[in-house]
Amino acid sequence: MNKKTAALFSAAFLVAAALPAAAIAMPSICVKPDPNVAARFDGVGCYDNVVMLIQKNGLYGYAELDGKIIIPPQYQDAADKPAERFPRNRELLIPVKKGKLWGYIDLSDKTRIPFRYEEAEPFIEQYGTSARVRQNGRDFSIDLKGREVKQ
Repeated sequence: MNKKTAALFSAAFLVAAALPAAAIAMPSICVKPDPNVAARFDGVGCYDNVVMLIQKNGLYGYAELDGKIIIPPQYQDAADKPAERFPRNRELLIPVKKGKLWGYIDLSDKTRIPFRYEEAEPFIEQYGTSARVRQNGRDFSIDLKGREVKQ
């Protein structure tokens, strides 16, 4: 390897090492349902091996890939692919918007973290299991119980 190639390789390695794993991860593949299933809804998201986002009459919910509804469309907004970076050994919590606020529900549509956030992102395991939220204009992370995580 010549000096120029070695320098480029070293620089690329240093840049990659400084980035979070999610920034250099391979892009995910979008699995869409059969067109006959998709036609039952106004819109469908990507299937993430657990659920896919569905839209009907301007409201959002979740279904399995075969179209079986898990959470009926009833929310003003919801996360697409909420399980994509979620640890498989934990119960999935999904950010959804009810009225003007976001909260987290489980797959049985039970509220697990109250609707009190202006914005909410899916939980990820990259830095421990946490999710970014905004409340009263302040951004911070929460754990699976809704407690603030100190950075």
